[in-house]
Amino acid sequence: MTMKPSMLVASLFSTTMMLIGCVQTNAITQSVSNAATETVGGFKTAFEGYAKSNTPKKQKELANAYHMFGWMEDGCIGDSSFDYQKIALLNSQLIENIKAVRDVPIVDPVIDDGYEYYVKPKSQWHPGFARIIDDVNIDVNYEYTEYHFKFKDNVFYRGQPLAEYYYKFRPESEGGQEVLKFTRNADVNSIWPNFKGRQVEDSMDGSLYESKAEYDTKNKTLTCRFD
Repeated sequence: MTMKPSMLVASLFSTTMMLIGCVQTNAITQSVSNAATETVGGFKTAFEGYAKSNTPKKQKELANAYHMFGWMEDGCIGDSSFDYQKIALLNSQLIENIKAVRDVPIVDPVIDDGYEYYVKPKSQWHPGFARIIDDVNIDVNYEYTEYHFKFKDNVFYRGQPLAEYYYKFRPESEGGQEVLKFTRNADVNSIWPNFKGRQVEDSMDGSLYESKAEYDTKNKTLTCRFD
């Protein structure tokens, strides 16, 4: 079982209710996550640095999404170097900047949870993220609560145009997915060799398995699974 910092950070809620969403434990990434949550500067440095470096000089200047999703190349973990760690923190900040939860009236105590997830208003998005994200929608299904980030037309990953990013998690449970979906005309084959696997120890039984992004050639998606 692997865990990315954003999966842990995204599970903190109001003092009236603690919802554990995507609480996945892995000794390799725990120290990175702790450092991020203990010091606000850990997020601020990556967040502000990205915004400064991605201030467009021209309206249609290309945006490099590698600085936000490159951690996926590191066995879907993103902790083997300082650069990967910084990218993983920035990705976590993107989610926290847009994802939110609020209390709602409980109509049926058996089927109602008393809370719901929603997208923060665009006025609250950091400008560094707002310039690459066109819109964000939520899809709630039987397995996951999903945030669908739709990119603007100028967003590329290693030179290939991106369409969407999916952040999926199971509220009050474990597991999730993070997905990069490329446009139809993207040459994903050309960048797939950059995505390496990592041998990871399963926290439940101690066995080793390879953690690596999954490439769907038909749908042109790269997926990191956390189950």
